[in-house]
Amino acid sequence: MADWKQSHDVCPVPIRRGLWTLLVLSLSLLMHLSAHAPVRADQSDKLPDSVESPAEITLALVGDLLPEASWRTDHLPIRELYAEVRDQLRHADITFGNLEEPLTTSEEPTENKNPESVRAGRDFVLKASAPDVAAGLREAGFTIVSLANNHMMDYREQGLLDTLGALRQGGVLAVGAGRRREEAHRAAVVEVKGVRVAFLAFSDVVPSNYEAAAERAGVASSKETVDLIAAIKEARGQADLLVLSLHWGTQATHTATERQHELGRLAIEAGCDLVFGGHPHYLQGIELYQGKPIFYSAGNFQFPTRNPEAQESFIAMVVFRGRGVEKIDLVPVLISPQGQPRIVRGSSEGNRILEHVRDYSRVYGTRFVGGMIERKAALPATR
Repeated sequence: MADWKQSHDVCPVPIRRGLWTLLVLSLSLLMHLSAHAPVRADQSDKLPDSVESPAEITLALVGDLLPEASWRTDHLPIRELYAEVRDQLRHADITFGNLEEPLTTSEEPTENKNPESVRAGRDFVLKASAPDVAAGLREAGFTIVSLANNHMMDYREQGLLDTLGALRQGGVLAVGAGRRREEAHRAAVVEVKGVRVAFLAFSDVVPSNYEAAAERAGVASSKETVDLIAAIKEARGQADLLVLSLHWGTQATHTATERQHELGRLAIEAGCDLVFGGHPHYLQGIELYQGKPIFYSAGNFQFPTRNPEAQESFIAMVVFRGRGVEKIDLVPVLISPQGQPRIVRGSSEGNRILEHVRDYSRVYGTRFVGGMIERKAALPATR
């Protein structure tokens, strides 16, 4: 047995040297042929079959939502309010708006607003008390709403807590307010098609004691710019896309303030992919800053008003591919005196609204083709 093993396991030295020589020559020949083989022109650009292009994500972004107005008693049911826009809103992967009032039955209004201003109609204390508002928002297509505004604390902490509870039960995410500052400043992350989209919401219009603090419920305030930037940088590390809602500016004007310009551009520089503004109740211009859109004011969306300028609105359909903006399509909307938004694309009313947005955006050099912002102008900047 020992002799058999030795005779089959041990190769004579001359044979082993010959095998090594043959192996070396074969490898040299293969390397030579590979170096001189013709290369197809498209070979260097061809990706493996397993590499997929980034997913396409569509956001529907709208302005202020006011299901019930303190100056009206004839409130439309929530389902009826969104009947004309529901299909468009539900077409998006994620739909976002600013909820301008708490959802509560509380009878204890804030003490932090001037009663004389409220009586004179220069300020308002708002709430929606119908029990089906949150569920109605979800049915209308809303994925997430901002609570960072100057009315969310109109019925104190209880009003905010009721709102958070109602939205949670209704299946709608909330951002921009909380039981403490940390919660109010925290991003809400929505994952769709494998893409994580983070939302932040801050208000630059903050009545006394409405701001969330270490031991106080309230809204996220951007009054201290450093707080806003810190929240952006933290959220940036949690998601593939970052959207910031800002409640800012001056009411009843189509012109953005220098403060809006400052905050919007700082937010883009800090890492936001899109900034979406509200509070003026009028439409304002759209700027592409470093290739990223800043909507200075989307105006109202579902909001009772008889003011013709405040009745003009749009749905911003924004398509992202990767971190780049693929398309921005403005769907013009006209709001009825009872607050019901209606799509008016292709009509004289719709054309007028789009023409106004083009006018307000001209100062930023933003180019439009119909209701679409030119794709070339919307390409992302290289970081």
